[in-house]
Amino acid sequence: MDVDGSQDSVDGGKVYARTEADKKAALTQLIRIVRDGSTLAVMDHFKPILRLLLEQLSGEGAIRALALGALSEMLRKRSFAAAFAQYVELLVTKVLFAHKDTDKDVVRAAETCAGTMAAVMPADVVVVVLILVIKTEEFPVNQAAIKMLTRLVEQRGRAVIEPLLPQIMPGLVKAYDNEVSCVRKSAVFCMVAVHLAVGEEVLAPHLSDLNGSKMKLLHLYIRKAKQQQSDDSCGHSKGMRSGSSGVV
Repeated sequence: MDVDGSQDSVDGGKVYARTEADKKAALTQLIRIVRDGSTLAVMDHFKPILRLLLEQLSGEGAIRALALGALSEMLRKRSFAAAFAQYVELLVTKVLFAHKDTDKDVVRAAETCAGTMAAVMPADVVVVVLILVIKTEEFPVNQAAIKMLTRLVEQRGRAVIEPLLPQIMPGLVKAYDNEVSCVRKSAVFCMVAVHLAVGEEVLAPHLSDLNGSKMKLLHLYIRKAKQQQSDDSCGHSKGMRSGSSGVV
């Protein structure tokens, strides 16, 4: 991708644009190329393109959002998985800190990118980064990490999550005590997701440090989540029956 606007090829060696318009055009071009499946050209210049995207996170708002959008598109392509593997800690950290942005479009792009990372990056490596951020950073970065962890739990399932509980749960228990109410609530929602993924028996030993009121609230949210699952399942079944009844 030529980011100085002088040519239409993917050239990761040229990473400085003359104007903001050039940068927008180059990032939009990259998104289009990746979506169209022309990943070989991008792979040939993977490192300089990745460096470019990270550099643009310090640009103006629209540029930051486009850079995160381009990163999300690249993450969705399995052909880039091995190339991204060595940058997990760097990329997760960058995207989480982008949640501090004052531009709402950038925050939305960061949320989308975090969700994509949760689905495709190595879970064990991602969890290490997320728990460190949850334990050490302040709002809104710690909340962003908890939400990303929730997505990871929801998408990966018991086989992946259960072995990681000794790493996951101490950070969530600590976050449940955070002074910021929305961080506490996010921690509860993440614990609910863990419960739904691994079950009561597996999760219970990791909740021993919670006091009575916190356990009561957690179980309230778990019951609500289970009821919602049941309602959704019934609604889906009714819809299937209703749809099939009209078939002749």
